[in-house]
Amino acid sequence: MDITVLGKWVFYSNTKDFNKGPYYGEWLVFFGPEHYPYVEEKCRELVSSGMVKWAKHSTKEEVSAQGHGAFAIKLEHTDVEFVDGKPVSDKHRQVLLWLIRNGFVKKTKTGKYTNIRFKLDSEDKGSSKGKVLKGFTLSDFLDLDAEY
Repeated sequence: MDITVLGKWVFYSNTKDFNKGPYYGEWLVFFGPEHYPYVEEKCRELVSSGMVKWAKHSTKEEVSAQGHGAFAIKLEHTDVEFVDGKPVSDKHRQVLLWLIRNGFVKKTKTGKYTNIRFKLDSEDKGSSKGKVLKGFTLSDFLDLDAEY
């Protein structure tokens, strides 16, 4: 596993093809400075286990400066099939369950899981203009009211 610090991010990867192409995106969650060691440990665990090829989190300096950090798990949009208009993907579902079971997806005041979003890299880069590629949300894969 390679660990690389670039700018405000620490990247973990099992492949040299990190972040290539318009069909990648991220499940993104946020954390407080007190959780930095846990996030670092879980990021290493997630990538070294082979569950995903890539993950990243904010550097310790960025977390200190901002008062919070971000943890992102990068997956391919093409891992998803559509059945009756709904996205279906064992890989995305597995990652979402991992995020929930490891405490990264918070619950709202009503007791539902926060409906986090899968954001395509092309949304940031503008490379999908003319092509409409849509990200997904947690509720596309899991019931926000269920216990996991």
